[in-house]
Amino acid sequence: MAKILLGVILKKIYKRGRSKEDIIKNYRNCQMPCVSLMTSEGLENKQLAPKGAIFVCPISSSLSRLKGLEEFNGDFLNLEDSKERFFEFYSQDFYKSCDYCRDYGKPAKQIAVAIQTDKVLKLEKD
Repeated sequence: MAKILLGVILKKIYKRGRSKEDIIKNYRNCQMPCVSLMTSEGLENKQLAPKGAIFVCPISSSLSRLKGLEEFNGDFLNLEDSKERFFEFYSQDFYKSCDYCRDYGKPAKQIAVAIQTDKVLKLEKD
């Protein structure tokens, strides 16, 4: 059972193909109250964020690690960006990564606590 549930969770990381209006709606429904800071350590392309980046949420930063910063250009702040870019960033209506999230307008399915897998899983880029 644990393997099946974990497989279902991992299969949910994909671009949903929503319209711009639906992505904006999903972003507004999310209300995730946090920001994520990511170092440039381990990035294949350090040119986009040589000293690290700020993301609107941890899901966005995780997706950028899995798929690369190029995929989500505009969804993060290079720590060397200008003050004007910071204002632009936080005034966006939505972020590209919001199209990968579940529909936050619907209730989330609950997964039992402590469900584990008996093997090590490797996350890879598409």
